[in-house]
Amino acid sequence: MNGLYKAPMTVAVNAKDWRQYKSGIFDGCTSTEVNHDTYLIGANQGYWRIKNSWGLRWGEYGYIRLKSGNTCGICEKPGFSFKI
Repeated sequence: MNGLYKAPMTVAVNAKDWRQYKSGIFDGCTSTEVNHDTYLIGANQGYWRIKNSWGLRWGEYGYIRLKSGNTCGICEKPGFSFKI
């Protein structure tokens, strides 16, 4: 989370169980083994806000909210911050 204070950052996650996600805070991952790259764009005490690459028709207009912690392996391989 420290890198997120400067700018959004890339993160790897396990997105195997994401296909049916529509809205709300997701905590239904069955593994922390990462298999998909995303952008971490925000966080608060309850969830991580992730921008996915699957288009605006998926999730919350292309975004997912993951329960805080290592949900879907988000803390396994943090990437780098970047300015947009």
